[in-house]
Amino acid sequence: MNYKNEDFEGNAKINPSNNNGKFTFGKRMYEFNIKFDVANNNVARIYNDYQLQVSRIKNCHNLFHNVEQLDFKKLDFSNRFRRYSTDDLAIVVNKMGKYALLVFKKIESESHGADSDIIEFKWKII
Repeated sequence: MNYKNEDFEGNAKINPSNNNGKFTFGKRMYEFNIKFDVANNNVARIYNDYQLQVSRIKNCHNLFHNVEQLDFKKLDFSNRFRRYSTDDLAIVVNKMGKYALLVFKKIESESHGADSDIIEFKWKII
């Protein structure tokens, strides 16, 4: 499994038990170092480590393709981490103030019966 991709949009499948849960996408001022964790089957966490801010819009994964409908001023970035299901939209802001969106396609937890910890997701930098 690869834990880095410099593309501005893509898909990834990682085991967050490896590489300290860290996956990096983008480059330079558009780089995002994301720390993931599996809470249980169908629930993942993103931490605000690496100078990130994280927010969630519950049950709105469809906004990934409708960015113009997002109101960034109403987002709450106050927690250290956010929990996400495959129905949620993750919004991440890096230390340069750049935004990325993530949606989860698959979340599996070894400690909850899966063969291993697996997170499949897609991202795009906006």
